[in-house]
Amino acid sequence: MQRNNIYFIFLIFTLLFSCIEEYTPKLNSSEAYLYVVDGRITDIEGFHTILISKSTEVTNPSRVPVSNCDVKIFDDNDNVFTAEEYNAGEYKVYIAEEYLTYGTAFKLEVITPDGVIIGSEYDTLHFCPEIDSIYYEIEEFIISNTEEKVPGLQFYLDYNGRNTSTNRIKVEFEETWEYHSDYPLKWTFNGWRLTEYSPPDYSKQICWKTEKPDQIYSFTTEKLSSNVYKKFPLHRILNTSNKLLVGYSLLIKQFSISEDAMEYYEKVNSNMISESSLYDTQPQLFEGNISCLSNSKTRILGYFSTMGMKSKRIFIKHVEDLNMNVNPACEPMSIDLGFLRGAMGTVILWFEGGTYRLNPVCVDCTVLGGETIKPDFWPN
Repeated sequence: MQRNNIYFIFLIFTLLFSCIEEYTPKLNSSEAYLYVVDGRITDIEGFHTILISKSTEVTNPSRVPVSNCDVKIFDDNDNVFTAEEYNAGEYKVYIAEEYLTYGTAFKLEVITPDGVIIGSEYDTLHFCPEIDSIYYEIEEFIISNTEEKVPGLQFYLDYNGRNTSTNRIKVEFEETWEYHSDYPLKWTFNGWRLTEYSPPDYSKQICWKTEKPDQIYSFTTEKLSSNVYKKFPLHRILNTSNKLLVGYSLLIKQFSISEDAMEYYEKVNSNMISESSLYDTQPQLFEGNISCLSNSKTRILGYFSTMGMKSKRIFIKHVEDLNMNVNPACEPMSIDLGFLRGAMGTVILWFEGGTYRLNPVCVDCTVLGGETIKPDFWPN
């Protein structure tokens, strides 16, 4: 009887695990290795960037930069601006303020090394109003996998375009935060020698980290009673994040975009959310306003747009009424000196209040991806 039960349990496990198969999308060969062109012109004088690459298969997603392209920007006043390649597949073109007037239309043309001619439609530059306000509210968020309610900050943007006809907006943000390691580097042991640093090394105790999320935010006031949008939701930060422990900075960029551009960005963003597990390193792109001029049957992915832009930066030092609940990155491990006899490599030690082994993150904040160079915009 016991043997039959074992066989039954084994059969159940076999059936369960045989039902779990990795999903591999079936794509035609023509779906891979397509040209991807991403570029935009803003109303800010300076360098503007065009990225040219080739897409790869979904099962091993990445983008392969395409070098040695001939890249030009044309406006509808017969001006031509030639881009230069700064990094592999990254082209920059300088456009002076006198050419970046509202109502001017721009288009892109690319000739690849293998003779493929790629071009965009004209896109007109429209005025973008100043950012009305950026703010946050303390809210509770439900964590999907646990149904637990966790407090945090929800950021919002207010838009006011009353005196303009601009009613389609794209929003990007960049966040920077300061964080600290818990200890200076004071003692190390390399298997045979104990080294004391005097004075202790504090050079990697303070870091700043900057991230620019890929998520795309856009909205329109077209169907509203006025050209005003209140409380447009942006990102959130939970109280379990280290972003709010010391200091946090948020840079918001607000862009005026065309109707076609908005449809394109909404499509891309919707795909990024619904297929996030499938396209973690290469969000699925779509055909936009760019086409192959040398062969109408060749698909080109990506979008070229012209955008008015306004930006605003805010700083957060301390959030009242938000209790932080951050798991410590550094957890000292109590040891006895006999542990050192079999220690491999260099061990970081701490002898005050006991004998402890420290992980590198305890003394080196760069382990978490930040840099020790203070950003120019960071307040004293």
